Amino acid sequence: SALHELIALPSARITVLAHTRWASVGRISEANAHPVDSRWSDGDPDTPLVVAALNGDVDNYLSLFGSAHQPDEGGITTDAKVIPVLLSKRLAAGGEPCAALVACLDDFDGSMAITVQPQSTDGELVLGVKGSGQALYIGLSPSGFMVASEVYGLIGATGSFLRVDGGTFPGAGRP
Repeated sequence: SALHELIALPSARITVLAHTRWASVGRISEANAHPVDSRWSDGDPDTPLVVAALNGDVDNYLSLFGSAHQPDEGGITTDAKVIPVLLSKRLAAGGEPCAALVACLDDFDGSMAITVQPQSTDGELVLGVKGSGQALYIGLSPSGFMVASEVYGLIGATGSFLRVDGGTFPGAGRP
């Protein structure tokens, strides 16, 4: 396929963001398939494009948008959709990607592991974990790195991995 040919090029630098998720919040639909992006019917077309994948639940996702943006009325049909939409708004206001995700995590209720890719980061992923129910693991291999929410998603490719535990790192933008 064309994708395989492009990936095989020596100059190829790619980031693939994917996630299989049982739709615990929202209906099972193409619009709710991960990754979800920051585009939505009432959104500002001038905000940066952000894609995100979520393992967990954003319990307060409806209250973050108010009654004008309930499911099927304003494009918010799953809790995961608030992640790229709110992150994109923060980036448009001049926020830096890591600090913007930390601010979003402060707004979100629930337990979650989040991977986002803002278009402004040139292919880099930004990771966040909140609560005790989810985790992220970064697998290290000679050909790059992989991120998974369960370690068994990595052990077929590498035995070297790090667990993201939700701690704050210096310079992450938290006051």
